[in-house]
Amino acid sequence: MSLVPGSRFGPYEVVSQVGAGGMGEVYCARDARLGRDVALKILPVSFAGDPDRMARFQREAQVLASLNHPNIASIYGLEEGAIVMELVEGPTLADRLTAGPLLLTEALAIARQIAEALEAAHEKGIVHRDLKPANVKITPDGVVKVLDFGLAKLADDPAGSPANSAHSPTLTMRGTQAGVIMGSAHYMSPEQASGKPVDKRADIWAFGVVLMEMLSGRVMFDGETVSHTLAAVLTKDLDWGLLPASTPRPIAELLRRCLDRNIKTRLRDIGEARIAIERYAADPLPAPAQDTPAPAPRRLWPILAAVFAIAAIVLGVSLWRARQRLPQPFLQFDSVASVQISRGAGFSLAISPDGSRIVLAGAEEKGKRQLFTRLISNPAFTPLSETADAISPFFSPDGQSIGFFSGEQLKRISVLGGPATTICAAPSGRGGTWTEDGRIIFAPDTRSQLFQVGENGGTPGPVTVFEKENGEVNHRWPRLIPGTDLLLFVAHNTGGSYEKANIVVQSLKTGKRKIVVRGGTHPHYLTGGYLLWFNKVQLLAAPFDTKSLAITGAMVPMLQDVSNSNSGASQFAVSGTGLAIYAPGQASNSQLGWLEPGGKVEPAGEGGSELTQVKIAPDGKRAVLTIHRENAASLFIHDFERGTRTRLTAETRGWQLDPVWTPTGKHLVYSSSNGGFEGGRQIDWVRADGASQPVTISEWPDGIFPKSFSPDGRRLLVVYHAQRKNLIGMIPLDLTDPDRPKAGKLEPFLSEPTRAHNAVLSPDGLWIAYDVGAAPSEIFVRPYPGPGGKWLVSKGDGIAPFWSRDGRRLFYYSGGTSGRAGIHVVDYAISGGTFVPGKPQLWAPAESIRFHNGIGTPIVDLAPDSKRFLASYFMDAGPGSATSLRALVNLQDEVRRRIGSGGN
Repeated sequence: MSLVPGSRFGPYEVVSQVGAGGMGEVYCARDARLGRDVALKILPVSFAGDPDRMARFQREAQVLASLNHPNIASIYGLEEGAIVMELVEGPTLADRLTAGPLLLTEALAIARQIAEALEAAHEKGIVHRDLKPANVKITPDGVVKVLDFGLAKLADDPAGSPANSAHSPTLTMRGTQAGVIMGSAHYMSPEQASGKPVDKRADIWAFGVVLMEMLSGRVMFDGETVSHTLAAVLTKDLDWGLLPASTPRPIAELLRRCLDRNIKTRLRDIGEARIAIERYAADPLPAPAQDTPAPAPRRLWPILAAVFAIAAIVLGVSLWRARQRLPQPFLQFDSVASVQISRGAGFSLAISPDGSRIVLAGAEEKGKRQLFTRLISNPAFTPLSETADAISPFFSPDGQSIGFFSGEQLKRISVLGGPATTICAAPSGRGGTWTEDGRIIFAPDTRSQLFQVGENGGTPGPVTVFEKENGEVNHRWPRLIPGTDLLLFVAHNTGGSYEKANIVVQSLKTGKRKIVVRGGTHPHYLTGGYLLWFNKVQLLAAPFDTKSLAITGAMVPMLQDVSNSNSGASQFAVSGTGLAIYAPGQASNSQLGWLEPGGKVEPAGEGGSELTQVKIAPDGKRAVLTIHRENAASLFIHDFERGTRTRLTAETRGWQLDPVWTPTGKHLVYSSSNGGFEGGRQIDWVRADGASQPVTISEWPDGIFPKSFSPDGRRLLVVYHAQRKNLIGMIPLDLTDPDRPKAGKLEPFLSEPTRAHNAVLSPDGLWIAYDVGAAPSEIFVRPYPGPGGKWLVSKGDGIAPFWSRDGRRLFYYSGGTSGRAGIHVVDYAISGGTFVPGKPQLWAPAESIRFHNGIGTPIVDLAPDSKRFLASYFMDAGPGSATSLRALVNLQDEVRRRIGSGGN
């Protein structure tokens, strides 16, 4: 049965067809009841015509629905003749393999997640029986999802038909009975191919075949027809020569154990495969896979020093290599740095042009965030004083100075330390690059074009202009191509996801510019004529001609696991010598967690890089989350007790930001527009249970954002834009109809200029705390409705105030200028109409917390009991922990091997 877009299948509205096969047809559909997209798999007609088969299928589906695992696509339910499943975005592994073999690190990251999915299923007695690349999806966030657990069913292949055996069909209903062949021919175990009973070891064989294909880029068993392929599975000698010569011995040994035709000596538990991969990842051994005597086991150096010592040796022969023009081996080393990399709106890694020195923005255990530097040949990191809260470092052309952003300013410092020099203001810097003639080109703010300023200071002047026809609102992450006047940078038309941003090249002499990549960010130029750029965690490369300003060949994925941020920056740096370093990670490398006093974090649910705001309901049982995807941001209700997440507003309504619960918890207000993060033009009101459509209660031409309700819910505190200022005001509300309130005229409260996004009423409604975006930002308190004084609460810097419900404490976030970064608390008292704040105290360090979304709006909220915060935190970097880094040596040669000669 085929469905057309717009048709209905029960409660589901069909959006588009996304796949078809022997199992039936798969559609993207909209669940109108729960407001979410699902995958609707229409079963073959033969299922519906066989009541016994449908009954067995329903029982099996109920078991499969119990699999609650992040690497397994969920089953939501059964309809008559259809399965309702989780809709998984992203390409399949089969799609990814069309571009060729994967890097070892990428292949093992995918294999580990596949093993985790199989392990979870096997523990419940469920065997997949049809594992293949087409049944493995890789989401845009880098998460692996295994599909079709036990659900595939073979439609009989016509005898003698030259079918594509990669998509040969599958039987599952009688899959454990002798004489029944099941599974896709390429990936069948020998016992499957011969019709013998199967168990979880069939999945282990298929896992080995898939891993071999990822590493080699070639299908292990192939034939003209399905029958020929099955014969190859049963009789063909295993070709271990398919493995790259650089395959480590532990991985080669794992493959031999998985691909053992003798089921009694085959690897017995997929958990052992997962453990082997994790052990290798934690302690890589460079021993090759060939059958040569294995060297005595040894640990890779436990710190980053030895990694870069090896790189130094390679650099020492770089001139010889250049003369000989012989490609050198591509080497990768994993290690652990003694400094934790900063996570935020910028990048934290840089390499000097000659590859002799690195700089890292981070923090030592229990230390403040600042810059650290070291020579490749020296194992010790040296902190650079006067660089508190530094982010996005970049080197001068001679490698003797470092530019960086800190305290809303662009600064520079010698690589040897000493005083830092302020060059100019940069309220929210988004990258810089240094010219040979002593200029710095930089992005001073989140929504600005690029400017240039002398390296010793001065008045910045514009370098780029927005192209209105492309709707551009920001330029960022500039990078000069060495030896030319060409400037690479990112141009974007929203404040949201950078998957759709453009990479532009512009001549500094003529001003001529050209879009060279659509759908990328954070560009780098690689010596030899190559352009590198990112799309989320993926590093791509292509030959680039600096004369025609064009990509001259195919783009090829190089890495699949580079940590990044919502601002379009990636934790990656490369020098002109071919040495690169990066921090591994995933696009969704964060989770929701409860931040306790002292910094302990307890998991609270799924997070992800798309999460930009959180707000807890008054009852503490739910939270509203702002999640941005593509060029929209919408609201979801997260239920802590049930662990569910339900869409509240549709993406088609544009950007929904700054949600605030009413005191009753029955409704929400939020800012809405089509103008990106900073373009809220109206305030909408909606029932929290989704039982009504949103209604607009207030509009403001330059942008307006709800912040806080009065205790009775009849007044709404807002931040609004007017005359290029952020102002604070109050809107009275008529709640006669609680589903359709009427808003009165906006009443200005604070007219002094501020860059702040945050203001909040005290629990008794008599005080307003707000932050002022000077350099640095500070927290102030004023009485409401006034008049009265103004009291400074923070010490050195502070954003995003939170009142405790008991009316005794005020919390805020500090980036570290006043001491250690984290959440601070101030006890206060009220005496005769005067606000009396106490001394700020560090409540919890927050090195691993994604505190704000790049424009100062917090991704944390204080719980109703005022004892903990709901926060988005990085899973791979807890407070005070070390950080994994990866070094790549001879990157140019690897790029050349994979895509050919460069553009010039």
